[in-house]
Amino acid sequence: MTEFVKGQAVLVQRDLNQDGAFDLLVRMVKGTPIVKEEDRNHDGRMDRFTAYDDQGRPLSVREFATDPKETDLKKPVKITRFKHGELCSVTQIDNGKTVITRFLNDKPVRQTIDEDRDGQPEQTAPLATPTATVAATFGNITAAALFIARSRIGTMTKRWTPNRSMTPAGWCA
Repeated sequence: MTEFVKGQAVLVQRDLNQDGAFDLLVRMVKGTPIVKEEDRNHDGRMDRFTAYDDQGRPLSVREFATDPKETDLKKPVKITRFKHGELCSVTQIDNGKTVITRFLNDKPVRQTIDEDRDGQPEQTAPLATPTATVAATFGNITAAALFIARSRIGTMTKRWTPNRSMTPAGWCA
């Protein structure tokens, strides 16, 4: 079912499994989606929310646990962020730890793991390998040299966080 106001779609509702309850809601402004809500396991509770920018590109996707025994249903277990419609970061909360994977040009470039969820990552692993990607990712020669040295060792570093000059301007929060 689609609702229109002055000839423009403002709400789309779908019952995907035909159980009589809407599993998909898309709210729109002037025909462009601004929010999409999904009930992926068909339990009557929306568990995935997508926000869009004014051009209809995704800004964020927040996914919540679908099993009440799994975790707190009020807190997202996965948050995917986009910048200008391109994948920027994925935060996954699982088994008491937070894993954040950062992307540049839709390729993973760094992953941090916060094992005790205190906001300070215990492990950081650079994931990009080509030197050109490294330079674009970290933005300076010193950072690229550090990355190459660490990738040759092939180990994850403990409590290592890049300084501001090593943080790409393209990453989202």
